[in-house]
Amino acid sequence: MIKRAIVPILAVLTLAAAGCGAQDNTPDTQTEDAPAAEIADEAQPPAEDTEEIESAEADTQDAGPADEDSAAAMTVTSSGIIDGIIDPKYGKNGDMVEDGVPTLSLPLSIENAPEGTVCYAIYMDDPDAVPIAGYNWVHWTAVNIVPANIPENFSAEAGSNAVQGTNDFGTIGYGGPAPPDKDHTYVIAVFALNDMIALEDGFAKEDFDAAIQPHVLATFVFDAVYVK
Repeated sequence: MIKRAIVPILAVLTLAAAGCGAQDNTPDTQTEDAPAAEIADEAQPPAEDTEEIESAEADTQDAGPADEDSAAAMTVTSSGIIDGIIDPKYGKNGDMVEDGVPTLSLPLSIENAPEGTVCYAIYMDDPDAVPIAGYNWVHWTAVNIVPANIPENFSAEAGSNAVQGTNDFGTIGYGGPAPPDKDHTYVIAVFALNDMIALEDGFAKEDFDAAIQPHVLATFVFDAVYVK
């Protein structure tokens, strides 16, 4: 029964198609293709938008290296040094002098230490001592310093917060400026380290460099004058 019903319907459709000819097929083809073309056009961003996207991508790629280059470097300052001059109290003209050795250490403030910093090290010497002593006179060596803000008199009060070496006065810790002949310029180097250093209190100045070098993340060096 189903097959017999279909045959007359197909015959009617065949006759209708013959009467309409090619004109019936052409509009159908255009009607089906037009929406696809419109969708394709909508999928493509306008030329101006494409340029903006490419420009934004270029800006994003350029931003990476710029941010890395603009990262702040480690800096060290001291409230005990004004206009390049060390306050007299931190040297031989101060009140804290034991057996001719000044013991009141300079305060230091460390900023922008690199990521991964575990502790700090300090090396302070006097190049102007060469004509007198024959070498740079070492005033302070210290490693495993924990605080980034090192207060005044830290050397005498550090305890377990630092390990300090023997200075050229023969004492352990800070021995302040004591120029015998004229104003001297002192060099202070501060190092950010990625690990604690295996040295003990009283270590020799010759052991300093070899011990810290594998662990240095950043270094800041500055100088200051002590007036005789």
